[in-house]
Amino acid sequence: MSCFGNIAKLNLDNLFMELKKKSVCIVVQLFYPESPAMAVRNRYLADAFLDAGYDTSILTSNLSKGIKEYQVQTLWSPIGSNQDSAYIRLFKELVYSLEMFFRVLFHPAQLFFISSPPFTISYAASLACRITGKRFIFDVRDEYPEVYFIEGLVNPDGLFGKLLRRIERNIYRKSEMTTTVTERIVEKLGDKSGQPDKIRLVRNGFADNISVVDQLSTDPFNIVFHGNMGKFQNPQLIVEVARKCEALKLPVNFLVYGWEPKPKSFWMPRKRLASSNTWEPLVMRKFLSC
Repeated sequence: MSCFGNIAKLNLDNLFMELKKKSVCIVVQLFYPESPAMAVRNRYLADAFLDAGYDTSILTSNLSKGIKEYQVQTLWSPIGSNQDSAYIRLFKELVYSLEMFFRVLFHPAQLFFISSPPFTISYAASLACRITGKRFIFDVRDEYPEVYFIEGLVNPDGLFGKLLRRIERNIYRKSEMTTTVTERIVEKLGDKSGQPDKIRLVRNGFADNISVVDQLSTDPFNIVFHGNMGKFQNPQLIVEVARKCEALKLPVNFLVYGWEPKPKSFWMPRKRLASSNTWEPLVMRKFLSC
């Protein structure tokens, strides 16, 4: 299955509310030709909207400036990078969020598809929609502000933590619907919002250039991690689970496809954990799809 092939099969006229003008604006920090997960997911979403006859535009960073394949409107504000300090990144994200708020506030689109994270940017866009009465769909790729709590950055029982939870809950309730990537997150967002019927599953999928996907079987059972092993993931945990399965003599194969800065994290005796050897950042652009 090609990446996000399931999205293209959706009847968008039935999935989304009927609009006087079929126009949609995708709000995302990174878009084509960038290669991170958010850029890839939202590019295929844009293709699905275009195939369904929607006038589709994208509000994104200036990294997509000049591309001809899509109707892209880029922001002036720079985005933070891993080389910036935490305070500089926070400052840049707040400035970017402020500009995004005003861009959405005066944008002529009838429907907004808002991609989260970054949480502050997506919240700013959703707030602008609520002020102007514009409809929006909220797409959750990762659970924010839950990540802040897990990493110990914010106390979930403190005043700020409770405020973030309230903001999150109100976003889900005010959106036309909320889409997300896994069944587990669907259940969690349904519980948080109190409106489980508004939470929809839209999976990512696998890239066409990962041929092994067509060969996966349940005997032995295959567990596949496919994506970017970012700083919030724990590669050692995958290795330990694989070792535990091996010790219990369970017929399970673990396969990891994507990019991770330290590929030796996945090296194991007997190659029980099969991992891609294409780890160079240049190869990541071609190989990593979501």
